[in-house]
Amino acid sequence: MRLTAELVARTAREIADPGPQRIPGYRPATDADHDEAVAAILATAPPDSDGDFWVFAYGSLIWNPAFDFVEKRVAVAKGWHRDFCLGWDRRFRGTAETPGLMLALDRGGTCKGIVYRLPQVARKANLDRLIRREMSMVPSAFPARWIGVATEKGPLRALTFAINRQSGRYISELSVEQIADVLAVAAGFRGSMAEYLFSTVKHLEELACTTSISGNCRSLSPTVSKRRPPPPRRQLRNDRWAAHPPGWREGEESRRLPAWLRRRRQRPHRHRPHLGAAHARDRLRLAARAGTLCRGADRAPVVSAGRRRSA
Repeated sequence: MRLTAELVARTAREIADPGPQRIPGYRPATDADHDEAVAAILATAPPDSDGDFWVFAYGSLIWNPAFDFVEKRVAVAKGWHRDFCLGWDRRFRGTAETPGLMLALDRGGTCKGIVYRLPQVARKANLDRLIRREMSMVPSAFPARWIGVATEKGPLRALTFAINRQSGRYISELSVEQIADVLAVAAGFRGSMAEYLFSTVKHLEELACTTSISGNCRSLSPTVSKRRPPPPRRQLRNDRWAAHPPGWREGEESRRLPAWLRRRRQRPHRHRPHLGAAHARDRLRLAARAGTLCRGADRAPVVSAGRRRSA
């Protein structure tokens, strides 16, 4: 079973923008923060780029770039892989009750994506649009950095956004089933995580990136398609999850799922409604068993859904 546009449509919900997230140790980015980040990026641009400015996209920037571009190429970043390791999003594609888990670039493996060349005449303006989209909080959990990528026309240096493993928002050691549980129910004012996954997989397949997603994002699609819709707030097994991040502790973001999700995974029959309800949330579950999630092309997929190894 694959995740389809019809199943994704079932996860859509009208959600108002709740405003900036309140996370201990972080604050909303200001115009001054954005200007400072743009200046730092321009100051550290590779000197041997012949005036070209490239941006490496591995997730939503592939299908929804936040800037104008004059050229794009398929590119491979060795030593990096895309992963759902940026949490917890309680604004854009998640809420306090059902936080989302976003893609970020993490160390290890191989990642195939797209590089975009920005126009020289409006480089700063386009870079400002990009930074305002990607850097909503300070300090950034996935700061901008330059990496080497390979293209059919030769290697080049490109700007991208990679996760900071020292950040409290870095999520690791979640099984594929746990990640599918999150993606199946999370939705914010910009859309659902199921839509985010579906669009990413669809465009990677169009770019013939099947090797790099055969055991990762692609394997999540049928798993997420097996899930049922999110439970009402009154059915949550742990009310504290609505007020704090999963496994919350003072001063940091947790890297664990909440108790009600763990109990549901261990005793799924006690949390399922009657057998007639076939919904996107239940159909999302079995696909994750086909392989690992969002790891590099050089990593072989696994058959069972065990604990994920850190890169």
